[in-house]
Amino acid sequence: MPATINPIRKSLLKKSLLQGKSIRQSMKDAGYSERTAHGNCDRNEPLVKSCIEEIQDDIKKKITVDYVLEEIERIKLL
Repeated sequence: MPATINPIRKSLLKKSLLQGKSIRQSMKDAGYSERTAHGNCDRNEPLVKSCIEEIQDDIKKKITVDYVLEEIERIKLL
């Protein structure tokens, strides 16, 4: 039976990845042991892959045509 993913740790992992930290450090920041962080620090590891995909999806949702046009206008006013 596969282990369940702790949603709090997953959120902490995503937060740390968004801060630009390495996968290994992000896993440690999320409360995973040194051994787990060392063994699962691959981008293709299911938990890490899931977090990266969610981050990319969130970014895609935020960057819309309207957002880009608003940013261009804001920059022109500088």
